[in-house]
Amino acid sequence: MKGASVQTVTSADGTTIAYDQAGSGPVLIVSVGAFCTRGTFVAPPELAAQFTVVTYDRRGRGDSGDTEPFTAQREYEDLAAVAAATGTEPPFIFGHSSGAAIALRAAAAGLPAAGIVALIIVACSRLPWIAAPCYFFGIPYLALVAAYHPRLLWRRYLEFGDYSYGTYVLAFPIQQLLIWQLGPLQSPMLFALTLAVTLPLAMVSWHMVEAPALALKSTLGAYRLRFSTGSRHARSRDS
Repeated sequence: MKGASVQTVTSADGTTIAYDQAGSGPVLIVSVGAFCTRGTFVAPPELAAQFTVVTYDRRGRGDSGDTEPFTAQREYEDLAAVAAATGTEPPFIFGHSSGAAIALRAAAAGLPAAGIVALIIVACSRLPWIAAPCYFFGIPYLALVAAYHPRLLWRRYLEFGDYSYGTYVLAFPIQQLLIWQLGPLQSPMLFALTLAVTLPLAMVSWHMVEAPALALKSTLGAYRLRFSTGSRHARSRDS
């Protein structure tokens, strides 16, 4: 295994970003949390035997520089700069805590989002010892990618209405009702049954309750504006 070596790259705004890389194989970039440095994550030998593991100091931490004013976009640019400096192929990316949000946003801005998904699949299938952490971190990542990636075709259902609130409100009681009626269920079966019941009810909630209520907002707002304007005019005449 190759030893770790400290290197630097210049981000888009001129800030110096420090990173280490160790191992050999496809590039795997670790995007750490807000209170971490690149030394927080030490690649296990099993991981470094199959990947070139790259860890970097986020700006303002460790050996990386910082440039004012801070914006989240610069964090995405830092990750993109590290990716460009460490390989010609799209990297795998593992994000931890706020580093996960950076990875997803950077992917949405141009870095291949498939790298995040591929990391989860490869790590869980080829490295059984890390399977549990992959699932704990991977399922939320996949959910966020599915919800926010602009190129996914199934997001077109949002053109017919916003069913998110109805799904959020109804899913838990429906899960409990299903368990009460059917007994303990395996997670995939519980998810499928909950979705099959919740989504139609969420659609009804949007079209019959939420959308009509939101339509009243503009009407009530216009009425309040007229009432407020009329009251001011009346006070002006009285004075």
